[in-house]
Amino acid sequence: MRTYAEYLASIFGPGKYQKLTLNAGHDCPNRDGTLGYGGCIYCSNQAFSPAYCHAAATLEEQLQAGRAFFSRKYRDKRWLPYFQTYTSTNADLDELRRQYPMIEVKVHPIKNNFFGGNVGVAGLVTATDIIAQCEGRLSSGTLGVPAVMLREEKDTFLDDMTIEQLGQRLGVKVEVLPTSGGDEAKALLRSGLHIARRRRP
Repeated sequence: MRTYAEYLASIFGPGKYQKLTLNAGHDCPNRDGTLGYGGCIYCSNQAFSPAYCHAAATLEEQLQAGRAFFSRKYRDKRWLPYFQTYTSTNADLDELRRQYPMIEVKVHPIKNNFFGGNVGVAGLVTATDIIAQCEGRLSSGTLGVPAVMLREEKDTFLDDMTIEQLGQRLGVKVEVLPTSGGDEAKALLRSGLHIARRRRP
């Protein structure tokens, strides 16, 4: 079993990491009436939000203030931005694009030619079709594919091509995206991803 420090090192490289709390200025569905009121029983943001973390400042200003705040105590640290207060994505799409201009996701619809062209199930998309429809069209070094496209072994498509082989053919890193919305969002936020998706009929 890996420690959390080992997990961070496997993603971002070796080093010591300090969490920097950020406040995007959004509310939470469990507080604003969408799903409920008052928030969860453990929701007390005033208790765990540092002084520099307030929505009146931009995210960049909060990052700068957070680094200055912790640099006095912790030296030679790497920084891990962390959205502590409520929900960082509880806003309409235009507002999120304005607030997070550094995040760009391009969706590549994939038509399932391997099984005849009339199949509209993401779990039956093969690496063969992804290569045929994405080769030479990717503008970043990362391609995301939903976990449902893989067999139970979690590294092989239905056409027997592996994640590693797909990455080699396309010249990119292939990242498997979890099927749950929250986990997928976290995977997307780790880097700008190109998402291979099925083409809807």
